[in-house]
Amino acid sequence: EMALAFLCALKDHNLERITFLAAGTDGEDGPTDAAGAFVDSNTLKQSGTMNASEYLARHDAYHYFKNAGSLFQPGPTGTNVMDLRVLIVE
Repeated sequence: EMALAFLCALKDHNLERITFLAAGTDGEDGPTDAAGAFVDSNTLKQSGTMNASEYLARHDAYHYFKNAGSLFQPGPTGTNVMDLRVLIVE
């Protein structure tokens, strides 16, 4: 949900030079096949008419990012160091 909250906070701003990743190092996040999600300008383009705030209110970040093609799915890594938050501003 952190990536979706980030998107909601910045959806009215230019994300052309920003990439954000929220993910678990174990390659999984809860009962899903994703370790997390990333947000960049393509996320907004691919999300179309989906309302990010509505997905966040339903705690359904998985389906939002699945539909936007922004899930981070490396598969099980065999290690669990910590959760990562990476912000890149070019």
